[in-house]
Amino acid sequence: MITGELKSKVDRIWDTMWSGGISNPLSVIEQLTYLLFIKRLDEIQTLKENKAARADKLIQSTLAKAFRGELVPQNPNDQPAALLANAHNAQESSERMVAARRVRRVRERL
Repeated sequence: MITGELKSKVDRIWDTMWSGGISNPLSVIEQLTYLLFIKRLDEIQTLKENKAARADKLIQSTLAKAFRGELVPQNPNDQPAALLANAHNAQESSERMVAARRVRRVRERL
């Protein structure tokens, strides 16, 4: 229920509308209703944007934790990721060298 200062403000607007201060009170009510509707749409849009921003931050923080190894307990016997990456890169480069030698041999035969 509306009480206090808000009730007096509503009463003043109501009196102004119906006492002849406004030529067509119904059009004013329509405009106020439209403005309230638009305001509510804006609030809903803002809520959606805030939720999307929070979800993006959550995804980013989860990925950061995953890359730091903070999501699950780490096995102390595992090698650090940098060593694994270096070993993988070395293996790839040796495989490329072997493939290049094979290509050269095939070309030499031709």
